[in-house]
Amino acid sequence: MTTCCAKPKPNAKELDPLARKVSPPNTPSFFEGDIGRGGRPSPPPLVETAMKARFNSGRCKHCGDSADAHAKGECVVCGCVKLETRERAAREHRQRVWIAKVEFFVKNRWIGEEVRVKAMGHVGAAMKAVREAKRLALKPRTRVAQLRITLIPVPKSRGGERRE
Repeated sequence: MTTCCAKPKPNAKELDPLARKVSPPNTPSFFEGDIGRGGRPSPPPLVETAMKARFNSGRCKHCGDSADAHAKGECVVCGCVKLETRERAAREHRQRVWIAKVEFFVKNRWIGEEVRVKAMGHVGAAMKAVREAKRLALKPRTRVAQLRITLIPVPKSRGGERRE
């Protein structure tokens, strides 16, 4: 006795998503063209030169691509039209000094170290302080069971006055 809704059982190849062959969409691809090394399509020449560009000239504030990737005012990688390079001096000016007391629990005792680091925020200061204190207080490859850290931000001085 057969029912009207009976469907044939699918075989294992039809159920496996990797075994099925999916035809690519008919939309043109950005990397359309000849196949390069390793079976991958080769990128257009402008993108290729942007990928090979040296990163010494800085990065764009808006898109993050290198300044060399911006040709004639437009980024060849993402299409960004405004190029403003990030200034390293401005970044260092935004950093502040933190005093960190770092303690490591090693072999049933606490080993403490106090370090001064420059960082923008408390997470960066904690990361730098742990690295510096570990370098100063412990031998290489010493296993640390626990870690305690106390961060104290040093207030920035206002104006040209120096406190003494």
